[in-house]
Amino acid sequence: RVLLGMLIALPVALIYYLILSL
Repeated sequence: RVLLGMLIALPVALIYYLILSL
């Protein structure tokens, strides 16, 4: 479950960072 959480969190964090940087 830890790996699944990381796989979900990484792209979400990337998208969130891109939205904030606009």
